[in-house]
Amino acid sequence: MQAPQPPLYEASSPIATDLSVSSDGALLAYTYRAWCNAVATGVYDTARLCVVPVATGQERCVDGIDADDSDFVPGRAQLVFAANFSGQRELWRADVQPDGALTNLTQLTRGPAGQPSTAPQVSTDGTWVI
Repeated sequence: MQAPQPPLYEASSPIATDLSVSSDGALLAYTYRAWCNAVATGVYDTARLCVVPVATGQERCVDGIDADDSDFVPGRAQLVFAANFSGQRELWRADVQPDGALTNLTQLTRGPAGQPSTAPQVSTDGTWVI
């Protein structure tokens, strides 16, 4: 009996963008926007926002919100990001749990139709989002 052949193209690899690290270095956030494998590359229909506690390496992702441009609030377990929860891209803040899960989502902007909000950055003292 002959051993089974390994699959030629076993899995695709997601490509992470929009990386941010919490001020204490315990959390990493990024967006999966595209993928590649040995024969092709592609783009996801909607980007996935993921948070990973560095100590465990266990990824927690939010699918279907087309999120990007995350930034951690210094000195707090909070993340701001742009996402399309409400019909157009707006800025949101969420508490980050120790396992990387996002809770207590709060919408920070409500722009006029056709004027999305993008690329949030948190001030160094954590009191302003621009």
